[in-house]
Amino acid sequence: MADFARALGASKSASTLLVLFVPSKDRADQNIDQAYWVNEALTVLGTLFGGATAFPQGRGVWRDDAQGGKLLFDEPVVIQCYTGEHTLERQATGLRDFLHRMGRDARQGASVSSSTAITSKSAFRSRSPRRRGPSTRDGGKQHG
Repeated sequence: MADFARALGASKSASTLLVLFVPSKDRADQNIDQAYWVNEALTVLGTLFGGATAFPQGRGVWRDDAQGGKLLFDEPVVIQCYTGEHTLERQATGLRDFLHRMGRDARQGASVSSSTAITSKSAFRSRSPRRRGPSTRDGGKQHG
């Protein structure tokens, strides 16, 4: 396999692309504080992996089979972060903790919360038990 980093004169080589989707709505179709979560994600990815880039909102849909196949439309912000496989392994706990926190606090699930991060080699869907009581984000307001 060619050493493209050396051929291009690059001082750093990152072989893994990490992609994180920050939703605009929760599972009950209520708006979340997306700007807060984009900033949190950039802070975490910058700290753990040295940097990240957020792209403007897109348009998407996902089928929620737990709600009878209901289609949930969303305007996610996509964040990309290039890293190395060893760095990703070393920082997996910090990334997992953030994904669980965002999934839980942004109300992404009914019985389980989830956030999605995808690498160029694998897809990971994190799950954490649903917390009872008001969310710590959005001022403790109950939605849905």
